[in-house]
Amino acid sequence: MSPPTLSRRTVVTRLVLLVTMAAPGTLLHAEGLGRYQGIQKVEVFTHAEVPITQPKKPPFELKVWRLDGYASANQALNKLTPKNLTDAQKKEWQTNYNKAHPEFEEKWVDAMVESIEGNQVWRRGYSAKARGRVPAIVINGDWVMINETDVERAIARYQAQNR
Repeated sequence: MSPPTLSRRTVVTRLVLLVTMAAPGTLLHAEGLGRYQGIQKVEVFTHAEVPITQPKKPPFELKVWRLDGYASANQALNKLTPKNLTDAQKKEWQTNYNKAHPEFEEKWVDAMVESIEGNQVWRRGYSAKARGRVPAIVINGDWVMINETDVERAIARYQAQNR
């Protein structure tokens, strides 16, 4: 497995933070930096039907994992599939539908991949910390808040506890 690549936003954010820390007193200032001080990564683990409130352009890495994306994608495709088909006919119809609608197939595949990756990350590192409950917001890989859907509230709580 290849190492993860960093997005342009992540690289720029880290450079801004590095320059700001290396040269205090410079005019560089990231909007809301004080509010997000010490926040490097936020991961949200949730289900598709749960709305998540998140900052528009966070100065940290933010990933929302929809753990049921695989099931949701399959349900969406099954709703479109005509009823009373044999399993073989159903599979053929769905294959043809995906070929005729590449945008649906792309979203379907993306949802499944995200779901599988999210579940792996969840099980390897955070499920035990969150006692298996979602939604859960994980900050910097070690602080977990369960039953929260607002990233800003979770960050405020994290900052209050770590002062």
